[in-house]
Amino acid sequence: MAVSARPAPSRWFAVGDPQTTAHRFFSVLDRYGALGADGLLAAGTGLISMGDHFDFSMGAPEAEPAGREILAWLVAQEGSTHILAGNHDVARVAELAFETDETFAAARRDAVVLRDRHRAGEDVHLLVEAFFERFPHVPSPEMVLKDFASFSVAQRRHVQRALLTKRMRLALVATVHGTPVLLTHAGVTRRELRLLDVPAEPHAIAAALERRFDEAVERVAAAWRNGDDAALALEPIHVAGRSRKEGGGLLYHRPARRDRDGADPEWELAAESPRRFDPRDMPAGLVQMIGHSGHARTARDLPGFVVEGSERDGIALRTLSVTADGDVVRYEAGVLPPAPGAATAYMVDPGFAHEPLERVEICAVDGLATSRLPGSPW
Repeated sequence: MAVSARPAPSRWFAVGDPQTTAHRFFSVLDRYGALGADGLLAAGTGLISMGDHFDFSMGAPEAEPAGREILAWLVAQEGSTHILAGNHDVARVAELAFETDETFAAARRDAVVLRDRHRAGEDVHLLVEAFFERFPHVPSPEMVLKDFASFSVAQRRHVQRALLTKRMRLALVATVHGTPVLLTHAGVTRRELRLLDVPAEPHAIAAALERRFDEAVERVAAAWRNGDDAALALEPIHVAGRSRKEGGGLLYHRPARRDRDGADPEWELAAESPRRFDPRDMPAGLVQMIGHSGHARTARDLPGFVVEGSERDGIALRTLSVTADGDVVRYEAGVLPPAPGAATAYMVDPGFAHEPLERVEICAVDGLATSRLPGSPW
């Protein structure tokens, strides 16, 4: 759909992980007065999507069209929306770049058989080997049953168009509490700063990520425009899953205390493709906003860091911070002003698909930050 020019937004919201039905998504926007009578954003309202527009409820039938509908609605409102890429979005053009609707359906059928026989106590070694021989690009049987269970080729085409037209990006800079804040789907740690060779400054990080992103899209642009299969590659910043190995890095990792009981450092903190990051690895002085991680999982994975009163269920907007000396980690409810020199992450994944609608919150931001670097989009 095409949307005619609208007034420049005077107020902005950031919305975490809109993996939900269109009804739930638009109901929340309406509660905030962000939805106009025409079904588009209200005049003067801007919206930043923090990534992940697909997959919820483990592939419920309504999940496949819902992701396309919400993403198309966002893409159509250029000037009023900014869209960040999440791991579920990128998976459509990376891990699942070579799948068809038919091969993915077949992979799901085989994965169900494998799962059920494993649960029955059978030896499934040969079934696992056969699965990877038949589906050489799929990282794991579990992935098609859970992580990316609502995949369709139509979704992949939506993501490709959003990338080719630069409507879906990797990073953005906004202001919150008057402070420049880096926005990415799952957060930046010292690992990403080393790989990018940039300081812990939002504009510098965003510009470096965007350059890498543009280069990656350009490498596959001709193939996509011709209708040919090609996988987006963002390595080493974001590592896509491959046969027998899950992905990790920029769009996958979640905060988790490395020294908690039950931690699996070899998997969680793998050097090439980490699936977790300890909050103490966040860059000192950097303020950022991330989606990707809901409250229940985060609180569980940060024992001893959860501020009293913030253990309760249903908290949508949260602040994760580490003091400048690295000695104190706090995970608490609300979007709180950053302390000088602290590493700060505002966490805005509200659990769109499963939390009661009255608990789902979106985050008001001061606005988009102005560019400070020559040649930078920010």
